[in-house]
Amino acid sequence: MKLIYSVLRRIGHFFLGLQVKLALSYLVITIVSLLIFETLAICLVAQVAIAKYPQRVLKHFKQEASMLESVLKEVKSLPQEDQDDYMRSINLVLQHSTAKNACAQVRIDLANIPPDEPFAYSDVDEKECNSIDVSLYTRFGFVVLLDSRGQVLASSDPRQFTVRRLILPRLSSTERAVWQHVLHEKQDNVQAQISDTDSVLVGAIKIRDESTQQTFFLLTKQGLPDTWTVLPGILHLMGQTLLWATGVVACVGGLFGFALAHWFVGRFLPVRLAVEKWSQGDFTAQVQDRSRDELGSLVRHLNSMAVQLKMLLQARRQLAALEERHRLARDLHDSLKQQLFALGMLIGGARTVLHRDPAQVEQRFDEMEHLLEQAQEELKTLIHQLRPHALADKRLVAAVEQFCRQWEIQHGIEVRLELEQDLVLPRFLEEAYYRVMQEAFSNIARHSQATQVYVRLGRWQQSVLLSIADNGRGFEREALTKQGLGLVSMEERAREVGGLFRLECAPDQGTVVQVMVPLDLLKADAEHLKSAPIVS
Repeated sequence: MKLIYSVLRRIGHFFLGLQVKLALSYLVITIVSLLIFETLAICLVAQVAIAKYPQRVLKHFKQEASMLESVLKEVKSLPQEDQDDYMRSINLVLQHSTAKNACAQVRIDLANIPPDEPFAYSDVDEKECNSIDVSLYTRFGFVVLLDSRGQVLASSDPRQFTVRRLILPRLSSTERAVWQHVLHEKQDNVQAQISDTDSVLVGAIKIRDESTQQTFFLLTKQGLPDTWTVLPGILHLMGQTLLWATGVVACVGGLFGFALAHWFVGRFLPVRLAVEKWSQGDFTAQVQDRSRDELGSLVRHLNSMAVQLKMLLQARRQLAALEERHRLARDLHDSLKQQLFALGMLIGGARTVLHRDPAQVEQRFDEMEHLLEQAQEELKTLIHQLRPHALADKRLVAAVEQFCRQWEIQHGIEVRLELEQDLVLPRFLEEAYYRVMQEAFSNIARHSQATQVYVRLGRWQQSVLLSIADNGRGFEREALTKQGLGLVSMEERAREVGGLFRLECAPDQGTVVQVMVPLDLLKADAEHLKSAPIVS
């Protein structure tokens, strides 16, 4: 179960990482840009199709009219006996986009029809006649076949243009003008006119049957398409191609974006490794990045900051050593120097009464002996502070327990212990913990007025924790800073071994002193740890 959770957690971290975010953003931008380009391309194609629509309609219109004429010419070229046997018929396929039926087919029988007589028409039956299909597409308009008198022979909209009736009364001025123009032309002619007001195209063409000397006319009216009516057809033709293009571009863009993001995020890896070493106090680590971009500039600034921090910490260690010397000088001045001065005074007084009052000399010798004992004790105390005697022949846990029991007897304050008996630390780290404990207990004895002290020493959350808490009167943080109370000394000792010093206090709520050193630092070289403070 833990393995599955770990795998899922890694997968989650991967998808929430900067590399995936950059790759996805690049993919989204690529797809959106492609869709915008495709939309513009489709709109452009639609506009081109709309602009060329009248030319395509007229071209198709003329082709179909030419087909009608070619049929008549072929019939005329046949022998007379074949002409009599050949039924000249034309299937005029008139398509209308708005009709329920796709097209309406009528057969116009051109055989044996006297001139100036109306054409007979009937439903088409392909099994009974030889015919040719002529297909004319109408969009929101009509196509009609007329004779020279304007009589309707066939129509794509029989309800509007009834067969065998004249069309002129039902034509608009534009449609009538176009048909009249073609009607009076001697040569075959295609006439078209675009009406901007109605957005329609009107066209007419003349067809002559040389065998019967008859003239026919095809008249059409086409509604010009707009963008929204053309787009569905364009999408139907181009949709699959655009879909494949989008998929290919998305795959290529995604792979390229992932590779680019991997290269970009990879440049942060040396920065992360260097920062981890800096957090452990190793400021000799430098990030190598010679690029001239913003990230390269940031790396150079970080390297410069690491050098400055190293110099600052060296200066702080030197200052701490200087303060330690000042403290020793102050302690020697306040203890040994005063006692030695008093001892000198006693010796001088004893010399003056040596022959006059032997009893007083004896008393002076007793006082001098007492001062010498005090001086020895003070000297032992200073030496003990420089190098704890308690750690000379025992480990830290035993030394802490012995110190706390002696301190409990001397000061009459209960001490509760929670010690990890198998805890083994490097000597320099044990000394640092012991000195912090001594200073903390000294502050408790002098200032806290506590009745109980709780000491905890052991492993806690990947670190070694020393916690000393009392139930005394506590202090304001500002007051502690002003009075000193050894806080600087404890904090410096914690930093010197790469640890973290914490102090929690409040009036009437006691005081808690804690020192934590990460366990991974304990595996490093002892000398390296001494110069590896944590930068807060």
